[in-house]
Amino acid sequence: MSLYKAMRVYAKTGRQRLHTPGHKGCLDWGNIAELDITELGIDGKVFPADLIVKAQKKVADYFGSKEARLLVGGSSMGLKASIMTVDGDCIVSADSHRAVFEGLELARRKAIVVPNIKREGLSLPLTAEQIEQASKANPTAKAVIVMSPTYFGIATDTPDRVAKVTHSNGLKLIADSAHGAHFPTSDIFPKSFSKVADYTVLSGHKTLDTLTQGAYLCINDASAVDKVDHNLRLLGTTSPSYLILASLEYGVEKAQKADTKNVLLAVDKFKQEFLSYYKVNDCFVTVSDPFRLVVDAQAMGKTGYELEASERKRGIECELATERFVVYIFTFADGIKK
Repeated sequence: MSLYKAMRVYAKTGRQRLHTPGHKGCLDWGNIAELDITELGIDGKVFPADLIVKAQKKVADYFGSKEARLLVGGSSMGLKASIMTVDGDCIVSADSHRAVFEGLELARRKAIVVPNIKREGLSLPLTAEQIEQASKANPTAKAVIVMSPTYFGIATDTPDRVAKVTHSNGLKLIADSAHGAHFPTSDIFPKSFSKVADYTVLSGHKTLDTLTQGAYLCINDASAVDKVDHNLRLLGTTSPSYLILASLEYGVEKAQKADTKNVLLAVDKFKQEFLSYYKVNDCFVTVSDPFRLVVDAQAMGKTGYELEASERKRGIECELATERFVVYIFTFADGIKK
């Protein structure tokens, strides 16, 4: 079976997609292949290069940052470019994404690893107190990398304080907020780092109507913009997908018009049906992101893998299963149909 045929087979299963990408297979773009173009001239103008600048301004306004860049290599690309921009070792949490350690390897920087505090078996983002202690104990550190929200939807509720402590210790702040691109749309979500961190990466494709690999890099360190752009060129391609670039702008436009309350209705409906089907009491772990459900399968007398297999039989695909937990992701594409 070819890759294309395998994709078509999955698309026809009709399963409920509680996983990335955020568009959930409902991106209303018709024949997407006819939109897959390269840079060309229209009416004497270079297209779409001039439009990318405008799209980036739109994105920066949405996230509340000074500058923004559209990434076709995912948040991993933005993380690595940010790490290569800072001039020194980085304080990181033990549960950091592999892209963080790959970026440090590329930049030949040292990882100063801080163990995560755990709650109900899940890692929490680095706290301001942990950053303060680590920075004083490691004078070679030049930056802090905080993951918030985590894969399990746990976010710090004090990004302003984390930023203040980091900057007061003379360090740059890099925020891995890959799973929080939807946060700026409503006050029901945790605060985004995009307004206060020097560099914040956010994966549009995880929670917005954006194609896979589409991500954003928000920049508030005005003095480093040229260096960031240089590093992005080193890591990127001279033939970016304009489908992905266009979807990044589209994802922000859709988010600004999204019906958040309607998605919350879908989340609540799923929870009630889940509890009724399995005849269990509430086994959902409390997390920061109301669009992310985390089930403690252990509390149900199952492993996460067993629950994942059971859910697949019900026609539901989760985002992640571990030995203990199962994660479901809801996005603006999952609202109750009106």
